[in-house]
Amino acid sequence: MITFYEKTALTGGGGTALDGIDGAALNDSDIAFVQNGGSFYEYLLVAASGAAANSPYVIAPATNPGTKRWILQSPYLYNISGYATGLSYQLTAGQAAITGAPSKTIDIPGTYLLMAQLQVDYVGATFAAVRNATFNIYRTNNTPGNVPNAQQAFKTAIITTQTYTAEILSIPPVLYTTANNNDVLTLYGGIDVIPSAGSIQVIAASLMAQRIR
Repeated sequence: MITFYEKTALTGGGGTALDGIDGAALNDSDIAFVQNGGSFYEYLLVAASGAAANSPYVIAPATNPGTKRWILQSPYLYNISGYATGLSYQLTAGQAAITGAPSKTIDIPGTYLLMAQLQVDYVGATFAAVRNATFNIYRTNNTPGNVPNAQQAFKTAIITTQTYTAEILSIPPVLYTTANNNDVLTLYGGIDVIPSAGSIQVIAASLMAQRIR
């Protein structure tokens, strides 16, 4: 007879964790569902597996595991996101890290859908000519650099000592694949020529990574 289990953690033992179920009580083809934060997992118990534990893909019971293993069956939702408001980061000539913007660690290898959005304001700014402001999702480690195709730009207005929202800018969704479990992503921005008076500032920023496989 197949038994269904519902848990709220993958590992750590105890009554809420998948690995906390005593292996002696498990039977081949048992099914478990784990809702952990923003992630949902479906597992099948394979009694003769004997595979090495590798969360979240293979979970071994903490007690009496034998060769019984929980094997991940379905794609699961795993979100990494951050949102920051109240920023006053002034764009500089050339690309630089946006102070205060979200910085997130991709801690599970896989393929992710990356998205980002920024609010950029003129603050008493003067531009005598149209200038180009550019923003990127940037990896800060494991060969630092811009994430390919994760870039968006806009052209400034010609203005004199004006203060208002210049742009609500979205970096288009882009696929990002990594074999690492510690890639750190953040947001970079800059402008080709700074204003002759005042500043152009990032006021708010968000960054999200949605694991899709």
